[in-house]
Amino acid sequence: MHKVKLGILKPLLSEIDNAGFMEPDVNYVDWCSGKSFLAYVIAHLIGAPVTRVDIRFPRSYLLERYFPCVGQFEMPAFKFDLTTLRDKKQPPEIPKAIDGRVAYLGLYCCGSLPDLIGRYAQLQDKLPDLVAVVPCHHWQMDFELSTLASGIKLSEKLFALLSRAAGYIHHSDGYRSVARRAIEIIDYIRTENLKAMGYDARVVRIYHPNVSPFNTLLIGTRR
Repeated sequence: MHKVKLGILKPLLSEIDNAGFMEPDVNYVDWCSGKSFLAYVIAHLIGAPVTRVDIRFPRSYLLERYFPCVGQFEMPAFKFDLTTLRDKKQPPEIPKAIDGRVAYLGLYCCGSLPDLIGRYAQLQDKLPDLVAVVPCHHWQMDFELSTLASGIKLSEKLFALLSRAAGYIHHSDGYRSVARRAIEIIDYIRTENLKAMGYDARVVRIYHPNVSPFNTLLIGTRR
């Protein structure tokens, strides 16, 4: 898994660069940060501030061995549970009191988390300038959570059908094509929601499906 995550960073960062957001004046938020693979690489390559957000963080960070220089950069860790957005309370501002552009990034955000990142963006005083998320485990989506931010309403039965079909990705070849199509539909709906929020959004395949089935990037730049 570590090799897959590190291997996907190059095409991911290339797409972010093509959008004009690989610059030191950008304030990055690494959602679903976990071991902070993405945050460490951003800090190492650009020297820009990165806020890491997740429910919990490991005590030790493997990448510190490879990027010891990141200690000189600002990389605060912020514990926040995105599922609390169902309570419709005003969430904290992440990052806090900043000037310049803001980019929301997420590498392998499971289930409904890509939708909740969109919801979080909606609740901010200012929409982030870039949203770039690699979703995974589509079959773990929760209907209530995924529809919080969606401008495109699906019936619960259709939602359940798509998420169940996405789970066939680990079955035999005949079912994998069904699963890939379901994943494509889910991610298409997500990009349409980003468009409704005011983004120029698209789905980009950035990794070969034979290596990992979770190989698409949802990327949107604010109009």
